[in-house]
Amino acid sequence: QNQSHIYIANNNVSGNRFDISKSFVNTDELVIISKTLNVGLNGSISPAGIGDGGNEDAEFPILGIGGNEMEVGTDDGTLDVDVQVWYRKEYLS
Repeated sequence: QNQSHIYIANNNVSGNRFDISKSFVNTDELVIISKTLNVGLNGSISPAGIGDGGNEDAEFPILGIGGNEMEVGTDDGTLDVDVQVWYRKEYLS
């Protein structure tokens, strides 16, 4: 299977976009944990081939104050992506 480029971005926060290039199958579950800056695939945290290429420059998704427009996209028009996004509020002390 060819590698597919997927991204998640917050269109209300300038430059906030997380890109991943990897071959996916329809049963894969990708998890992005912004608080701990981890990425998981099928239960494995930071598996090979996932992340920012080792450059540590990926912009993990964040929420801004007020409204947020999240966008998920791909460069492959034939890729059938089912996206479920969960956010959990955590308060800073």
